[in-house]
Amino acid sequence: MDYEKIESMSVFNMKIEIGKIIEKDIKTKGLSKKQVCENANITAMALYRLCKGENVSIETFLRVLKAIQRFDIIDLMLTQSLPNPADLYYKFSHTRRVKNYFENGDDD
Repeated sequence: MDYEKIESMSVFNMKIEIGKIIEKDIKTKGLSKKQVCENANITAMALYRLCKGENVSIETFLRVLKAIQRFDIIDLMLTQSLPNPADLYYKFSHTRRVKNYFENGDDD
């Protein structure tokens, strides 16, 4: 899914899509919902709500991600992305030293 589509989605629709993906992951990995609930230490109702796009706590969401081993999603949320060099240039372009470095390749 591209960023433009995500940006145009309502939060309600995002929750529905996330719930569908989690439900699909559970089936793909051959897990039962009971196993996921036990591994996540949540109730069956909490998992049902998450899969249907209803409101659940962030703790429930993270417990389920860990239980279905979606560490990639957790990693994306926890890993700070590197700053864009162009953003750094504009942020620090007011300083003579940084401006000279970017424009001339030297810092003097």
